[in-house]
Amino acid sequence: MVDGPNGQVILATDNGISTFDGSTWTIYHANRVNRTQGLLDDMVVALAYDYKGGFWMGYPDGMQRFDGVTYRVFDDPQAFVSLSVHDIQRWDQEMWVSVGTSGLYRYAYGAWTWFQPFKNYGPGCYEVDSMAVDEKNGALILASADGGLWEVPDHSDPVQFIRVSDPEQKYTGLNHVRYDPLGGVYAFNQSMIAHYSADGHYQTILTPADLASDIHEITDVAASPDGMLWIGTPGGLVGWQDGRAVVRYQKSEGIGDDSYVQRIFMDAEGRCWFTTNGYVGYVDPDSTLNNHLAFAPPTTVTTVPTPSLSPLPIVPVPGITVSDRGTTVPSLTMVPTQSQGSLLEQVGRYLIYGIKDAFRSAEQISGNVQGREAIADPQRANF
Repeated sequence: MVDGPNGQVILATDNGISTFDGSTWTIYHANRVNRTQGLLDDMVVALAYDYKGGFWMGYPDGMQRFDGVTYRVFDDPQAFVSLSVHDIQRWDQEMWVSVGTSGLYRYAYGAWTWFQPFKNYGPGCYEVDSMAVDEKNGALILASADGGLWEVPDHSDPVQFIRVSDPEQKYTGLNHVRYDPLGGVYAFNQSMIAHYSADGHYQTILTPADLASDIHEITDVAASPDGMLWIGTPGGLVGWQDGRAVVRYQKSEGIGDDSYVQRIFMDAEGRCWFTTNGYVGYVDPDSTLNNHLAFAPPTTVTTVPTPSLSPLPIVPVPGITVSDRGTTVPSLTMVPTQSQGSLLEQVGRYLIYGIKDAFRSAEQISGNVQGREAIADPQRANF
């Protein structure tokens, strides 16, 4: 997920790119006729903006950059050993792409550089699962799929890939990394969350047992500018602050057909978006529930119009800086999806990559769902 130009949230899915502008969902599909005038594929796995506002899209077998007019396709087998994209990360004026088991590519000043695993100044791992920038220390942090962090301390050439020191082997199994707006990064796996900063300091944050006795796994992590750490688990969405769990949303609070939270993301307005089995929703920090009640239910559940399945285009915009916010225990908003006739079609997989189950009936929530259609014409793009 990434932020759009005017508060939109943009989602990579297994059926194109979906955007939500606060009132309407829109889905953008591949252009099967002309790859320079639409998405390369409907299976989209990574999204990012570069410093010029170019919009990058990663696929299981290719990459594109959209400049507002043309979709440039990167698929030259002579230039790329692999095009199976895992993650795309902007780092100042550079774009970093992790691919397959072939390490990393960097695009800077109009040129591509391949950092081959274990060779030619490349990282000491084959597969990079995810990347995040430690803005406080000016470093790029990589999480290897087989566990452990790598650090690129600065932009100097030749590039240095430094294995993050872990003498006690306590953190070597951490294989995902997420951005922290307060500096450093959060690294995690199913059984632990730790904080790391490029000054060389690790700190264990929590294990699943610290959240609740019935939680045994961590699925995703997202950090808020106000210090709240949102944690996705099979037992719901948990907010962690000041060393304790302060709020928890489960099936009983209406987050889905079960409590399994698959992915979470902080948007530019400080909202924590989440996906569950058949639902997309967000927690709004501007709406206080009850500042002293730990596991409070949401005060309201609001619904929005939904998209059609017609092919749609996109355009890029610059990123939006997240502003600081005061600490509150926020309310919950559910966002329904695709309508067909009077009921939601079972198309949860059309909105979030990896979701295969149905979205709730629109009539069960609001009784009135609308959509928006367009054709794959870049001149009509508003993304």
